Amino acid sequence: MLLTEIDKLYTETISADTQHYDGSQEKNEFKQCIEILSTRIESLSKKDVWFLEIGAYKGLWALALKVICAHHGKIPHYSTVTWISHDQNNEDIFKTREVYESEQLSFHLIDADSTLKSTCAAVTADRQNFDFVFIDGDHAFESVMQDIKNYGPLALE
Repeated sequence: MLLTEIDKLYTETISADTQHYDGSQEKNEFKQCIEILSTRIESLSKKDVWFLEIGAYKGLWALALKVICAHHGKIPHYSTVTWISHDQNNEDIFKTREVYESEQLSFHLIDADSTLKSTCAAVTADRQNFDFVFIDGDHAFESVMQDIKNYGPLALE
């Protein structure tokens, strides 16, 4: 049911390609993650859910967060660091932001290189910790390690 709702919102917002989500995720992997994320969000005793994504592409995870939170009566707060000027194919993220803004939901986009200390400082200027930190930026080993170092400590236990 959740995946059907996410697919519908993704199709309305981004693309009809829900098998590979327009290059951002394989459906079977995504389905497994959605189930885990939903269970974890449901278990939170608080109403507000804070999600930080490093390296958003198109906005699939933001849309999923919105649907899952609505399903569990929670309020999503989504932040992302994604280097849009580095990848012009990522302009769909703005459509996802419009979905959030149309419902007065929190959507914070930082267009920058996630590995820079100044970018991490910009993230923590708004919020010191998150319920979820999803790191999927540059896939080079050095970049991944720097993202883990920068943003891993922001995840609540």
